[in-house]
Amino acid sequence: MFIAEAACRRAVLPAARHTGVLDAVRGYRAVMSERAGRAGASR
Repeated sequence: MFIAEAACRRAVLPAARHTGVLDAVRGYRAVMSERAGRAGASR
């Protein structure tokens, strides 16, 4: 999933700053962790 996303970003956004696949994984995990924290706080 992350490799496909990186390839799409390079094709669609060639002038944008690119990071590695591990940065995408870290970002995904951070977002999921934040969402889980919000879900637990609203109950």
